[in-house]
Amino acid sequence: MAKINIALSGYNALTDTNPDHFSLKADEDNLLIKEFDRGTVNVATTQTITHNLGYVPFFLAYSRQYGGSDYGPVDHNSFDIAYYAHMDSNDLTLGNVTGSTEPFTYYIFYDEITSGSPSFTEEGSIVKVANSGSNALTSTNPNDFIFHSNLNTLKIIKEGTATISAGAFGYNSFNHGAGISNPHAFMGFVQFPDGSISRLSKLTNISKDGNYGVGEATITSTQFTAFFVGAGTYKIKYYIFETPLVGSTGKSITLSDHKFRVAKSGYNALTETDSNKYNFLSGFNTLKYFDSGSTSLTISGDGTIKTEETSIYHGLGYTPFFACYVNDLGESYYNSIPMNRNAAFFTAWASTYCDNNYLYFKFQYGDLSSYTQNFYYKIFDNDLGF
Repeated sequence: MAKINIALSGYNALTDTNPDHFSLKADEDNLLIKEFDRGTVNVATTQTITHNLGYVPFFLAYSRQYGGSDYGPVDHNSFDIAYYAHMDSNDLTLGNVTGSTEPFTYYIFYDEITSGSPSFTEEGSIVKVANSGSNALTSTNPNDFIFHSNLNTLKIIKEGTATISAGAFGYNSFNHGAGISNPHAFMGFVQFPDGSISRLSKLTNISKDGNYGVGEATITSTQFTAFFVGAGTYKIKYYIFETPLVGSTGKSITLSDHKFRVAKSGYNALTETDSNKYNFLSGFNTLKYFDSGSTSLTISGDGTIKTEETSIYHGLGYTPFFACYVNDLGESYYNSIPMNRNAAFFTAWASTYCDNNYLYFKFQYGDLSSYTQNFYYKIFDNDLGF
């Protein structure tokens, strides 16, 4: 079978078998996520970004925090709903209830949360690799391709680790070393002192044993900061992505570090040194799909708060990068996890954890009526290294 494998610096594409050591590994269906749209908008109250894909796509959203220099991921948290984001089959809605206008940044990807059949029109000279069962000559569905040079592949500008010795509660920071003046987009994961692993967000995420918490995760041009609850040693893995700011300058690159370069339309791959002007740069790591799907669990309602858990088996033998979403209490829109809803007559809390073999979904709910919560997940081959 024909294949295109591009190893990262320091690894041998002919002999290495670890997909995390490749920017592109096409001998298996290690699909790279493909960008549909990105942008920056100033939001005073709400702003709607219409995509009209006809299904709920994978998305990331961030906002500046209270007029400062730091940005954080936008979750749904009714205890602190200063900023929020949710997605449906036609629109991304960004919300701000602080009373002060703030810039939000977002990515929308072709990749599906709910099922759909997107299509696009190819342009110009193309390099493309179809996944197994798809025809590279005839398919117009971007999700049928491991790689397509017309479509931007989300670039990991910097990834790293940190160990935090936290006190009973308080903020802790560390330098991330991304070397980019305006980082906004990132994902982070935490291994709590009890060993459980979850995603970092603005909403405080609780360890599986309930004794530790981390929240208020934000990033500036130099530092990564989060708020820790519970004394102990925490391990952090973080990924900083290319900036989604339209018209802004990305990380300056050395051309010789990227042997395979695909410039965006209108730019010269022989001379351009702004990473934002490329659809693909071989020297940057990428997120490579392993699995995606959905699961659900049901909680019977009797007026008391109950917690249920379910899991799916991934069997990778290490803890992978993951992203999870929920449809918000049966609504047509979807939020990233963790998610919190609290009202006069009910409470709901969704969280996820991962280990070397399983992805876990926990749901806490209290109401008089029973409820079934659907969870949607994406698992990537990228190893968190915990």
